[in-house]
Amino acid sequence: MNYVVANSLTATDMAAQVIILSFFNCICMLADSLNMTGQSFVPAVFNLEKSSKRTTLLTKINRDFMKVSAMFGVIMVGIVGSLPYLVKFFTNDMAVVTKVLSVVPLLMFNFALHGMVCAGEGKRCIWK
Repeated sequence: MNYVVANSLTATDMAAQVIILSFFNCICMLADSLNMTGQSFVPAVFNLEKSSKRTTLLTKINRDFMKVSAMFGVIMVGIVGSLPYLVKFFTNDMAVVTKVLSVVPLLMFNFALHGMVCAGEGKRCIWK
């Protein structure tokens, strides 16, 4: 697959892809902690005997995870928003900078939702 990508993209495209992928991989780890946390705490509550207390706890966990995921989304969008300033530390080629900046709106949209997706993944056992 690397061979196909390397032969279909120009050097400018590849340089921009490396920068974008590096930022993406670093920022993803912030929200990935939500699904790991959910997978750690939710099963214990879910395995309680069905009762109003269990329902209340699961509802509270769901609400809390959505609040935290929204905060993570704001933080990650802010980090991506700083990419136009940070990209200058990685390259001085204006063609590469232009390619990277063209992707910033898509990355912002992605990371606005990424926290909620990760939080939902970690709590998926609630809905089974």
